[in-house]
Amino acid sequence: MYRVFIFPVLVALGLTGCTNSSFSPTPTPTSTPTATTTPIKFSSLQLDDLIVQPYDLPAGISGAQISNHEDCNSAAGNKCAEYYIKLDLAYQDKQHGHVQIWVYEDSQYVTARYNVESDTFIAECQKTEGQCYPGDPKAVPDLGDSATMIDVYNYIGADSFYILFARCNAVVRIYIWGVANDPDGVITYAQHLDKRLTPIVCR
Repeated sequence: MYRVFIFPVLVALGLTGCTNSSFSPTPTPTSTPTATTTPIKFSSLQLDDLIVQPYDLPAGISGAQISNHEDCNSAAGNKCAEYYIKLDLAYQDKQHGHVQIWVYEDSQYVTARYNVESDTFIAECQKTEGQCYPGDPKAVPDLGDSATMIDVYNYIGADSFYILFARCNAVVRIYIWGVANDPDGVITYAQHLDKRLTPIVCR
């Protein structure tokens, strides 16, 4: 009688042992945390090396003195920019233009600055008593979110060019006078600067 019952028990134990020994739970996948980079505050930007690079400017024109001091008395909406830079442009060791960049946290001041610069340039030009005759503003393709260019004439023709453009949180003003007979070169420089600025000021 014992032999009848022992065999099934042994078989059951054998099957149980096989089942337990072959079981291997699937490991729970672990997720790797994604690194996040905090953007630099606009007030901490350093654009000295970005504003002009080799072969950017028309022939004979080069970057000169850099300043980060903004005249806040003339700021758009009475609001100083979080970041400001001005680069003087030189030709044969004399100043013949400048590039200015304003960067704001709040986009309403970008619009205000753009409008201020659009309105004041022509007024300033007309104060020069025959030295400056602004042409009609014209759009510039493939530049900024909005852009304007003005050819500036003197008594012998157009030799100065003014470009203003806005890109995301920045406004850029480029004015080259007295020596620029290459408007396409000025536009190309503006487009190069725009491409360098875009990943920095668009967030």
